[in-house]
Amino acid sequence: MFFEKLKHQFKWYFLVALGFWLVRSWLGREIPMNVLGFSTMLVFRFFITALTAFVFYTGVYCFDTLWNWSRGKLSKISTLLL
Repeated sequence: MFFEKLKHQFKWYFLVALGFWLVRSWLGREIPMNVLGFSTMLVFRFFITALTAFVFYTGVYCFDTLWNWSRGKLSKISTLLL
């Protein structure tokens, strides 16, 4: 269930990472003179940003799943007690 949800969310991870990468590229500090160094820097920035977005959204999904699970468990326990 968890991995199926992540598989469906992958397009959102990619779009968010692409957006962050574009913003960081436009707000870049300096542009190296050689094209190879510039393209390597852009690819490296994209993968670092994609990894950051993936970890962030996976953490949010895990927190949300645990929160709903705990709320469901607590409501069942309170129903049994009442």
